[in-house]
Amino acid sequence: MHLLCSYFSVGYHGADEHFQILEFLNYKLGLTPQSVLPDEFHEQMRPWLQPAFYYGVVKILKGFGVQSPFSWAWVFRIFCSLVGWSSLVLMALCSRFWFQGERAQRFFLAANGLLWFLPALHSRTSSEGLGGSLFLIGLCILSLDLEFSKSLERSSRSLSVMVGIGILFGLSFECRFQMALMLVGTLGWVLVYQKLRWGQIFTVFSGFLVIFALGRWVDVWGYGSWTWSPWNYFSYNLIRGGASQYGTSPWWDIFRMSLTESWPPLGFLLLIAMIVAWLRHPKHLLTWAHLPFFVVHEVIGHKELRFFLPLASAAPALLTFCFYSEKSRAFFSVSSLPERLRALVSWTSRFLILDNCLALLVMSFSPASRTILFYQGLYGELKRRPDVKLIYTLDRDPYDLFGTPTFFYRPAGLEIRRVESGQAFESLLKSNHQPIYLVHHAFDLPQEFPALRSFCHPVYQSLPRWVEKFNFGVLGSSNGWLERITIWGLFECERS
Repeated sequence: MHLLCSYFSVGYHGADEHFQILEFLNYKLGLTPQSVLPDEFHEQMRPWLQPAFYYGVVKILKGFGVQSPFSWAWVFRIFCSLVGWSSLVLMALCSRFWFQGERAQRFFLAANGLLWFLPALHSRTSSEGLGGSLFLIGLCILSLDLEFSKSLERSSRSLSVMVGIGILFGLSFECRFQMALMLVGTLGWVLVYQKLRWGQIFTVFSGFLVIFALGRWVDVWGYGSWTWSPWNYFSYNLIRGGASQYGTSPWWDIFRMSLTESWPPLGFLLLIAMIVAWLRHPKHLLTWAHLPFFVVHEVIGHKELRFFLPLASAAPALLTFCFYSEKSRAFFSVSSLPERLRALVSWTSRFLILDNCLALLVMSFSPASRTILFYQGLYGELKRRPDVKLIYTLDRDPYDLFGTPTFFYRPAGLEIRRVESGQAFESLLKSNHQPIYLVHHAFDLPQEFPALRSFCHPVYQSLPRWVEKFNFGVLGSSNGWLERITIWGLFECERS
């Protein structure tokens, strides 16, 4: 499912996934002008290790003749999916020590394999997704090493394993600096409950320092000068209040986001289950690792759902812990409820399972961004027509995202030219004997220009036309769901 999702999940979940990774990469490829890069570049506060890795991948792919940015992005998604899938495998190994009893094990394995958002989360090339996966891999290896040490009754540990854990934690940090909060929580748990020798802790820390030093060296390659990007990030967002310019929200807004920006009601229920798991298992490694991350992001005024996604990597375990008692080693059973509640809980569970399966199919086989899907279709059309270097638009450039020009997916040499009116475009048709192309963000061209509608026919659209039959309103809204999304169409126009 992960590999299938990596193919279909075209685009980005959050804008930063595109601007701070793909456009940074494209800048080093010499294709994105420095002037259009986001503030994170000019403030020198974005770690470069992830874009640098993708840069190396692109160089290898180009050496094999792969020139399409969509193929590059697909390879990136495959890599991230495999890393995310590896974190699930290691968490499954840890579950043998975390949960006792066949029912708890079966529940965990079902959640680990079928939770609706995991393939889509792991296929993202974002810092949140990859950083969360790398941290979870390091955490699981640490947990397994501690458990094996107990069973073998040994205090010494493999040097390579300890250094490897530190390297994974360092890679997680270099994907997303906020992962330091999880690292601090993990260190606190180790000091309180495991009492490792300081030499062993320093061994892990040495692996982290290797990646930290590598990250600062790669930052020099990316920015062209020595800089201290972790401090720049902290200073800009928290001391200078840069994050607040994007809006602030109260602490409880995460509950609203989990309901309205995730798959309802699963996202909201999963958040509640995670909090219950932390409360029921205050001494567990996952609780200590996650709570500092969650609490600090709750305190910070600017919140986005994606900020909490590193927590979601461990959702199968936390969901199981919600219903698992560590004292009695027992898993929740419907038979323990009063008879009147059993039927209600049973039918509710069936509904949630069906809702989860539907969400899994939709999220695994749908593009993350239909705008990027349109770029892919446009790229394919232009590849069949290499002579086309000019496309017209009646309003905005389709390659402008959130008011900012983008270049990663833009075909080399393509010009998007705006025409002032439909009449001006009709004049162009009269003076051209060859077909010319027009992009517009709707299924049809504007009704006020009937001539355009008669001379132009759609070549590619980001959504099939038949979805209009299902354009119904939600919760009494007079506008259908199509009015709330961007639809792009490419039209071929020719005056007969």
